[in-house]
Amino acid sequence: MVAYFSILNVRKVITNKEPEYLYTKIMRNSATHDYGTRANTGTNLRVKDIKLGIAKNSFRWRATDIYNKIPRALKEGPLTELVKREIKLWVSKNVEVNINGNETRPGNLVGAVTTH
Repeated sequence: MVAYFSILNVRKVITNKEPEYLYTKIMRNSATHDYGTRANTGTNLRVKDIKLGIAKNSFRWRATDIYNKIPRALKEGPLTELVKREIKLWVSKNVEVNINGNETRPGNLVGAVTTH
């Protein structure tokens, strides 16, 4: 469920542009350049660079990483109950949670999120 709620929260931040401190840290690739590049034609997000390795475990890094992996159709349009169900289904099929470094379970447990 961590991955599911992370995706929903990223969508809320992008849509509402709030909270501002988080919105300014997470940006669309298309906002990086004023001219066309291969990266700025999609819906993926970019996170501003950080200096501390520990920050890579923060919400914005984990959430942006998992958000970038979901299909484009789940990133666009209004966030309806149907889209939420599709996101939950995608997470259950594509996200594993690593518990204690060796055991993996479906994506509804708290732990290190990885995709396959």
